[in-house]
Parts: sequence; structure tokens; C-alpha cells
Amino acid sequence: MLSCQPGLSCSRRGLLTTLVSVCIVMTSSITPSTVQLEVVFPFRYPLRFAPAWFGNIVLPPDRVQAKVAYGGDACESLVGRVSVRNMLVLVDRGKCSFIQKAVHVEQAGGIGMLVANDSDDYFVMTEDGTGRGVRFSSFLISQSDANILKEELICDKDGALGGYGLRGGGCNPEGKGLYVAWGLGFQTRAHHKVV
Repeated sequence: MLSCQPGLSCSRRGLLTTLVSVCIVMTSSITPSTVQLEVVFPFRYPLRFAPAWFGNIVLPPDRVQAKVAYGGDACESLVGRVSVRNMLVLVDRGKCSFIQKAVHVEQAGGIGMLVANDSDDYFVMTEDGTGRGVRFSSFLISQSDANILKEELICDKDGALGGYGLRGGGCNPEGKGLYVAWGLGFQTRAHHKVV
């Protein structure tokens, strides 16, 4: 039952419009979380991120830890090009939809996806309307954080990340690998800011 004050619309349609407007405002600005996703080796570094509203939106109840691999833009299949089985895959934003990148990561055996934004802004990644889905979590991280990660990823003597000819900025030919942990073992959910 709706209660109305004089001068205000009290129709169900007016209430629905108000609720939709509030939802749009709530998702348009994100204060990124810092405690559910962090580098754990070779140094400790909390990663700020915005979540994806596709795939496994609910984070694991404990901490999952995986080695990070670089997947380029992931707009084409990674199968046979990049070894990502059981790894968290760092991909660059752009050239195709987020879900297309996630599908390619999952097909190649990846267990999660970090999307390197092309700026230091955050927003919620959404699906592309194709109905495709994935069964893992995806996180949008800032360009600055992505560059920190790329500098620790192993590359070959020619500067190709992972030895597959993929170029993504600085990397470390003497690197021992980069590991990231994520899950609810940190806190309950990403923080959303209402503007």
C-alpha cells in the first residue's frame, strides 16, 4: 500500500520511475573496493576494482589465489595462443565487449578476469545483450594498477608478456610470477557510492 503526501504523485508508476532513477544513480558512480582483491606475491598490494554484473557476481566465501597471466585484448580466442589454465587473466579494455573477453578467457581455462581500464576511472562492467555468460568473477582495475601488475609479469627477452608475442607495456624477464587473491575472506561486497 502506498502512502501519499499532498502535492506528490502516489501512483505505482511514479514509484517505479523513482526506484529506477535511484538504481541508475546508484550504479553510475562507484567507489572501488580495496579489500576483496589484492596482490599477494611478490609483494602485497590491495587492488581497487569495480565489479562485473555478469558471470559469478557472488565472490567465493574464502580466498582464492591464482597466478596472473596476460591475455592481450582477448577479443580473439586465447586457445593455443596464451597459456592461462587455472590463472587469473589480465586483459586490456577496448576493441570488443567485456563478455566476449570473458568468454575467451574461460574457453582457454582461465578462472577469473582482470580488465585493465584505459584510465583511472571505475564503472560496473555489464553484459553485451548476447545472452552469453561465464562462470567466474571479473574485475575492472585502473590503468595505474594494471601498469603495476604488468611490470611484474614475466616476459621473454624480446619484451613479449608470457612469451606469446603479446605486448602490454613493461614486464620483468627475471620475474617469478605475480599472484592475486580475491574472495569474501576480505569483506562482504564492493562499496557503492550514491551521488
